[in-house]
Amino acid sequence: MLATATAEQYIQCNVVIDGDSVNSVGIRPKGNSSLVKAFQSDTERYGFKIEFDHYVSGRTYYGLDKLALNNIAQDYTYLKDYISFEMMREAGADTPLCSFIFIRVNGEDWGLYLAVEGIDKAFARRNYGADFGQIYKPDTAGMNEEQPERGGMNGGDEKSAVALQYIDDEIESYNQIFDNAVFKPGSADKTRLLGALKQLNEGVDLEEVINIDEVLRYFAAHNFVLNFDSYTGSLMHNYYLYEAEGRLSMIPWDCNLAFGGFDRGGGGWLGRNPYSRNHLG
Repeated sequence: MLATATAEQYIQCNVVIDGDSVNSVGIRPKGNSSLVKAFQSDTERYGFKIEFDHYVSGRTYYGLDKLALNNIAQDYTYLKDYISFEMMREAGADTPLCSFIFIRVNGEDWGLYLAVEGIDKAFARRNYGADFGQIYKPDTAGMNEEQPERGGMNGGDEKSAVALQYIDDEIESYNQIFDNAVFKPGSADKTRLLGALKQLNEGVDLEEVINIDEVLRYFAAHNFVLNFDSYTGSLMHNYYLYEAEGRLSMIPWDCNLAFGGFDRGGGGWLGRNPYSRNHLG
């Protein structure tokens, strides 16, 4: 698995957590730039994703079905992800649970990681109940090299599904959302989301298509931690979109480059004070 880490293929393993053994668990390397950098170096300390139900359908670990193990390779403080998630939670936004952990692989110490609750059925049930809606992870992967301007909840002129812009009435125009669905969407789900995006971009009766309180709580914390490797950055990714009965909200993900750790794109943010008046103005 490590020799072909960028393929992100699952293999079967046994996991022991605080003395509890779970056999036949699926594990694979995870990450974007962090995965590529690890693969190009001589380290084997990858981030991982664990699926307790990958080989045994319906199996969970005390209700948890998926777990991300972040190697925190791009954050020398080891705190950005954790603090960002905790701030989101304190602000009242729906946020994955997380905890620092120490990993051993076949008896060998691999060091400190951050375990983050996967955004899947367990997360959905915990936050939204048994009758939860749809969750998507819009991503710009595969887009043209020149990224479009931001739009949707964030403003902008160019049309991009990832930016939550209304493009047209063709379902295929929103494949960057639907191809990255956590739960397979049906035609009714797609039509409902398209209608919500259209009304969002028209700016009419927004309370019908946005969970305004939830979104305000999300952005209050999100904007404070200056996470530009996200929806508010040039790549417009690393967030989940939740939809229930035609109303939208956002779920945070991957905050290891928060607090100004990601170049916003043309702004030269790296190496500067992220809280200077020039940045917040």
